[in-house]
Amino acid sequence: MDPWIKMRCGLATNPKTILIADKTGLDRFSVVGRLHTLWAWADSVTENGNDITVTSSFIDELVSCLGFASALREAHWLKGQEGCLTLPKFEEHNGQSSKRRSVTADRVKAFRQNKTSKKSNAPGVTDVTPPLPLPLISSSLIPKLEEWVSEAKEKHPDWRRIDVEAAWHHYNSNGWKVGKNPVKIWRSCLATCYLNWRKDNPGARGPISSEPAKPLPPILEPKNWRERLPEMFAADPIFANYVDPETPWYRIDRANQRRIAEWLCVNPLTGH
Repeated sequence: MDPWIKMRCGLATNPKTILIADKTGLDRFSVVGRLHTLWAWADSVTENGNDITVTSSFIDELVSCLGFASALREAHWLKGQEGCLTLPKFEEHNGQSSKRRSVTADRVKAFRQNKTSKKSNAPGVTDVTPPLPLPLISSSLIPKLEEWVSEAKEKHPDWRRIDVEAAWHHYNSNGWKVGKNPVKIWRSCLATCYLNWRKDNPGARGPISSEPAKPLPPILEPKNWRERLPEMFAADPIFANYVDPETPWYRIDRANQRRIAEWLCVNPLTGH
Protein backbone atom coordinates (compact mmCIF):
# COMPACT_ATOMS: atom_id res chain seq x y z
CA MET A 1 0.00 0.00 0.00
CA ASP A 2 1.39 3.40 -1.02
CA PRO A 3 2.07 5.97 1.73
CA TRP A 4 -0.74 8.47 2.30
CA ILE A 5 -1.60 11.50 4.44
CA LYS A 6 -4.85 13.18 5.49
CA MET A 7 -5.73 16.68 4.24
CA ARG A 8 -8.96 18.58 4.93
CA CYS A 9 -11.30 19.37 2.02
CA GLY A 10 -11.52 23.10 2.80
CA LEU A 11 -7.76 23.66 3.10
CA ALA A 12 -7.66 26.11 0.17
CA THR A 13 -10.12 28.45 1.93
CA ASN A 14 -8.70 28.01 5.43
CA PRO A 15 -7.81 31.44 6.92
CA LYS A 16 -4.31 30.19 7.74
CA THR A 17 -3.77 29.14 4.11
CA ILE A 18 -4.89 32.60 3.01
CA LEU A 19 -2.49 34.19 5.52
CA ILE A 20 0.44 32.13 4.14
CA ALA A 21 -0.51 33.10 0.59
CA ASP A 22 -0.55 36.77 1.61
CA LYS A 23 2.85 36.56 3.31
CA THR A 24 4.59 34.64 0.51
CA GLY A 25 2.91 36.20 -2.52
CA LEU A 26 1.72 32.77 -3.71
CA ASP A 27 -1.82 31.90 -4.74
CA ARG A 28 -3.85 29.69 -2.37
CA PHE A 29 -3.57 26.59 -4.54
CA SER A 30 0.23 26.89 -4.73
CA VAL A 31 0.26 27.08 -0.93
CA VAL A 32 -1.88 23.90 -0.67
CA GLY A 33 0.51 22.03 -2.97
CA ARG A 34 3.53 23.10 -0.93
CA LEU A 35 1.77 22.12 2.33
CA HIS A 36 1.17 18.66 0.87
CA THR A 37 4.86 18.37 -0.03
CA LEU A 38 5.93 19.45 3.46
CA TRP A 39 3.48 17.22 5.36
CA ALA A 40 4.20 14.20 3.15
CA TRP A 41 7.93 14.62 3.81
CA ALA A 42 7.31 15.08 7.55
CA ASP A 43 5.22 11.92 7.60
CA SER A 44 8.22 9.99 6.30
CA VAL A 45 10.67 11.27 8.94
CA THR A 46 8.59 11.65 12.12
CA GLU A 47 5.78 9.84 13.92
CA ASN A 48 4.39 12.73 15.93
CA GLY A 49 5.66 15.93 14.27
CA ASN A 50 8.04 16.80 17.13
CA ASP A 51 11.82 17.34 17.28
CA ILE A 52 12.35 17.55 13.51
CA THR A 53 16.09 18.18 13.15
CA VAL A 54 16.02 20.61 10.21
CA THR A 55 16.05 24.39 9.83
CA SER A 56 13.64 26.88 8.31
CA SER A 57 15.93 27.32 5.30
CA PHE A 58 15.60 23.60 4.54
CA ILE A 59 11.80 23.88 4.56
CA ASP A 60 12.05 26.87 2.19
CA GLU A 61 14.26 24.81 -0.10
CA LEU A 62 12.00 21.74 0.18
CA VAL A 63 8.96 23.65 -1.10
CA SER A 64 10.95 26.04 -3.37
CA CYS A 65 9.65 29.21 -1.74
CA LEU A 66 11.76 31.63 0.27
CA GLY A 67 9.98 32.73 3.46
CA PHE A 68 7.54 29.81 3.51
CA ALA A 69 8.72 28.60 6.94
CA SER A 70 8.37 32.11 8.36
CA ALA A 71 4.79 32.30 7.05
CA LEU A 72 4.07 28.89 8.62
CA ARG A 73 5.19 30.28 11.98
CA GLU A 74 2.84 33.25 11.66
CA ALA A 75 -0.01 30.82 10.90
CA HIS A 76 1.00 28.72 13.96
CA TRP A 77 1.61 25.68 11.75
CA LEU A 78 5.31 25.60 12.64
CA LYS A 79 6.99 26.07 16.02
CA GLY A 80 10.27 25.35 17.78
CA GLN A 81 13.88 26.40 17.42
CA GLU A 82 16.13 25.89 14.41
CA GLY A 83 17.24 22.26 14.34
CA CYS A 84 14.36 21.19 16.60
CA LEU A 85 11.15 22.16 14.79
CA THR A 86 7.61 21.04 15.57
CA LEU A 87 4.47 20.70 13.45
CA PRO A 88 1.64 21.36 15.96
CA LYS A 89 -1.17 18.75 16.16
CA PHE A 90 0.55 16.68 13.47
CA GLU A 91 -0.14 13.43 15.34
CA GLU A 92 -3.89 14.17 15.46
CA HIS A 93 -4.20 13.97 11.67
CA ASN A 94 -1.15 12.05 10.43
CA GLY A 95 1.67 10.02 11.91
CA GLN A 96 1.51 6.25 12.37
CA SER A 97 -0.80 6.23 15.41
CA SER A 98 -3.37 8.48 13.71
CA LYS A 99 -3.29 6.36 10.56
CA ARG A 100 -3.83 3.19 12.60
CA ARG A 101 -6.88 4.81 14.21
CA SER A 102 -8.22 5.85 10.80
CA VAL A 103 -7.72 2.40 9.25
CA THR A 104 -9.28 0.73 12.30
CA ALA A 105 -12.31 3.05 12.11
CA ASP A 106 -12.76 2.19 8.41
CA ARG A 107 -12.56 -1.54 9.16
CA VAL A 108 -15.12 -1.27 11.98
CA LYS A 109 -17.46 0.73 9.73
CA ALA A 110 -17.16 -1.82 6.92
CA PHE A 111 -17.76 -4.67 9.37
CA ARG A 112 -20.91 -3.06 10.74
CA GLN A 113 -22.25 -2.31 7.28
CA ASN A 114 -21.63 -5.90 6.20
CA LYS A 115 -23.29 -7.21 9.37
CA THR A 116 -26.33 -4.98 8.82
CA SER A 117 -26.69 -6.04 5.19
CA LYS A 118 -27.03 -9.68 6.28
CA LYS A 119 -30.05 -8.85 8.47
CA SER A 120 -32.51 -8.67 5.55
CA ASN A 121 -36.18 -9.55 5.34
CA ALA A 122 -37.45 -12.97 4.42
CA PRO A 123 -36.99 -14.04 0.77
CA GLY A 124 -39.48 -12.35 -1.53
CA VAL A 125 -40.30 -9.53 0.92
CA THR A 126 -39.35 -6.05 -0.22
CA ASP A 127 -38.16 -3.51 2.33
CA VAL A 128 -40.30 -0.41 1.71
CA THR A 129 -39.07 1.61 4.70
CA PRO A 130 -37.87 4.92 3.26
CA PRO A 131 -34.48 6.21 4.46
CA LEU A 132 -34.51 9.05 6.95
CA PRO A 133 -33.74 12.40 5.28
CA LEU A 134 -30.51 14.09 6.24
CA PRO A 135 -30.99 17.30 8.22
CA LEU A 136 -30.04 20.27 6.06
CA ILE A 137 -30.01 23.98 6.78
CA SER A 138 -32.83 25.86 5.07
CA SER A 139 -31.74 28.08 2.18
CA SER A 140 -33.55 30.97 3.88
CA LEU A 141 -31.19 30.62 6.86
CA ILE A 142 -27.99 30.76 4.81
CA PRO A 143 -26.46 34.26 4.90
CA LYS A 144 -25.22 35.93 1.78
CA LEU A 145 -21.61 37.07 1.73
CA GLU A 146 -22.63 40.73 2.07
CA GLU A 147 -24.85 39.93 5.06
CA TRP A 148 -22.07 37.92 6.72
CA VAL A 149 -19.52 40.74 6.22
CA SER A 150 -21.98 43.37 7.45
CA GLU A 151 -22.65 41.43 10.65
CA ALA A 152 -18.92 40.92 11.23
CA LYS A 153 -18.21 44.61 10.61
CA GLU A 154 -20.84 45.62 13.20
CA LYS A 155 -20.00 43.08 15.93
CA HIS A 156 -16.26 42.54 15.37
CA PRO A 157 -14.71 45.63 13.69
CA ASP A 158 -11.13 44.40 14.26
CA TRP A 159 -11.70 41.24 12.20
CA ARG A 160 -9.82 41.50 8.90
CA ARG A 161 -12.10 41.37 5.88
CA ILE A 162 -10.00 38.79 4.06
CA ASP A 163 -10.42 36.40 7.01
CA VAL A 164 -14.13 37.22 7.33
CA GLU A 165 -14.69 36.27 3.70
CA ALA A 166 -12.54 33.15 4.07
CA ALA A 167 -14.74 31.94 6.96
CA TRP A 168 -17.89 32.45 4.86
CA HIS A 169 -16.40 30.59 1.87
CA HIS A 170 -15.35 27.73 4.17
CA TYR A 171 -18.89 27.09 5.40
CA ASN A 172 -20.46 27.78 2.02
CA SER A 173 -18.23 25.11 0.45
CA ASN A 174 -19.11 22.40 3.00
CA GLY A 175 -22.88 22.96 2.96
CA TRP A 176 -22.95 25.02 6.19
CA LYS A 177 -22.04 22.19 8.52
CA VAL A 178 -19.99 21.91 11.69
CA GLY A 179 -18.61 18.40 11.51
CA LYS A 180 -21.65 16.36 10.41
CA ASN A 181 -24.23 18.68 11.96
CA PRO A 182 -25.90 21.53 10.05
CA VAL A 183 -25.44 25.10 11.23
CA LYS A 184 -28.64 26.21 13.01
CA ILE A 185 -27.83 29.84 13.85
CA TRP A 186 -25.34 31.39 11.48
CA ARG A 187 -24.69 34.43 13.71
CA SER A 188 -23.50 32.09 16.48
CA CYS A 189 -21.33 30.37 13.89
CA LEU A 190 -19.86 33.76 12.91
CA ALA A 191 -19.10 34.59 16.56
CA THR A 192 -17.32 31.24 16.98
CA CYS A 193 -15.27 31.88 13.82
CA TYR A 194 -14.21 35.25 15.22
CA LEU A 195 -13.17 33.75 18.57
CA ASN A 196 -11.11 31.08 16.79
CA TRP A 197 -9.51 33.75 14.59
CA ARG A 198 -8.68 35.91 17.63
CA LYS A 199 -7.17 32.86 19.38
CA ASP A 200 -4.98 32.07 16.35
CA ASN A 201 -4.09 35.73 15.70
CA PRO A 202 -3.70 37.35 19.14
CA GLY A 203 -1.91 40.45 17.86
CA ALA A 204 -3.81 40.95 14.61
CA ARG A 205 -5.74 44.14 13.96
CA GLY A 206 -7.50 44.93 10.72
CA PRO A 207 -10.70 47.00 10.62
CA ILE A 208 -13.22 45.69 8.12
CA SER A 209 -13.56 47.93 5.10
CA SER A 210 -16.80 48.35 3.21
CA GLU A 211 -14.78 47.78 0.03
CA PRO A 212 -13.64 44.31 -1.11
CA ALA A 213 -10.06 43.35 -0.29
CA LYS A 214 -7.71 44.91 -2.86
CA PRO A 215 -4.97 42.86 -4.54
CA LEU A 216 -1.37 43.58 -3.61
CA PRO A 217 0.38 46.08 -5.91
CA PRO A 218 2.75 44.45 -8.40
CA ILE A 219 6.50 44.56 -7.80
CA LEU A 220 7.97 46.28 -10.84
CA GLU A 221 10.86 44.71 -12.71
CA PRO A 222 14.19 46.37 -11.75
CA LYS A 223 16.62 47.34 -14.47
CA ASN A 224 19.51 44.98 -15.22
CA TRP A 225 18.39 42.48 -12.57
CA ARG A 226 19.40 39.51 -14.73
CA GLU A 227 22.98 40.80 -15.03
CA ARG A 228 23.19 41.13 -11.22
CA LEU A 229 21.82 37.64 -10.46
CA PRO A 230 25.28 35.96 -10.51
CA GLU A 231 26.32 38.34 -7.70
CA MET A 232 23.26 37.30 -5.66
CA PHE A 233 23.93 33.61 -6.27
CA ALA A 234 27.55 34.06 -5.17
CA ALA A 235 26.43 35.79 -1.96
CA ASP A 236 23.60 33.32 -1.30
CA PRO A 237 24.05 30.00 -3.18
CA ILE A 238 20.76 28.60 -1.87
CA PHE A 239 18.86 31.41 -3.60
CA ALA A 240 19.97 29.97 -6.94
CA ASN A 241 17.53 27.09 -6.35
CA TYR A 242 14.59 29.52 -6.31
CA VAL A 243 15.17 31.67 -9.40
CA ASP A 244 16.00 30.61 -12.95
CA PRO A 245 17.73 33.45 -14.86
CA GLU A 246 15.71 32.50 -17.96
CA THR A 247 12.34 32.87 -16.16
CA PRO A 248 10.35 36.02 -17.07
CA TRP A 249 9.93 38.48 -14.20
CA TYR A 250 6.16 38.04 -13.99
CA ARG A 251 6.57 34.25 -13.51
CA ILE A 252 8.78 34.63 -10.41
CA ASP A 253 7.08 34.30 -6.98
CA ARG A 254 6.28 37.65 -5.36
CA ALA A 255 8.46 36.81 -2.33
CA ASN A 256 11.46 36.17 -4.57
CA GLN A 257 10.75 39.32 -6.61
CA ARG A 258 10.88 41.35 -3.41
CA ARG A 259 14.10 39.58 -2.36
CA ILE A 260 15.76 40.53 -5.67
CA ALA A 261 14.53 44.14 -5.50
CA GLU A 262 15.72 44.61 -1.91
CA TRP A 263 19.11 43.08 -2.73
CA LEU A 264 19.46 45.56 -5.60
CA CYS A 265 18.51 48.36 -3.15
CA VAL A 266 15.53 49.57 -5.20
CA ASN A 267 11.96 50.32 -4.17
CA PRO A 268 9.93 47.14 -4.91
CA LEU A 269 6.87 49.17 -5.93
CA THR A 270 8.63 51.61 -8.29
CA GLY A 271 11.60 49.61 -9.54
CA HIS A 272 14.00 52.53 -8.90
